Amino acid sequence: MEFYKGESKMSIGENLSKALINKYGQDAQRLKAIEECGELIHILSKTLNAPTGFPGYDNAIQHEIVDVMITLESLKSIYGIEAINKIYE
Repeated sequence: MEFYKGESKMSIGENLSKALINKYGQDAQRLKAIEECGELIHILSKTLNAPTGFPGYDNAIQHEIVDVMITLESLKSIYGIEAINKIYE
């Protein structure tokens, strides 16, 4: 999955997000985004209290970041990719 700043090139994430929106609907994808962001917040907050180098946290964080990136693609599709890219630039 790649983010293309300022380009209209469709990424794997965009294709997946459109398929998920078509299958489950916009409301379900909004809820999924909330859930995935919450999981990332939770695991990041756990690392603040964990000893340095706590095994497994890096991998768990990486997976949660990917989940958030996928749901962000869905939100971009729902709320307008072009407008969001314009704001991002």
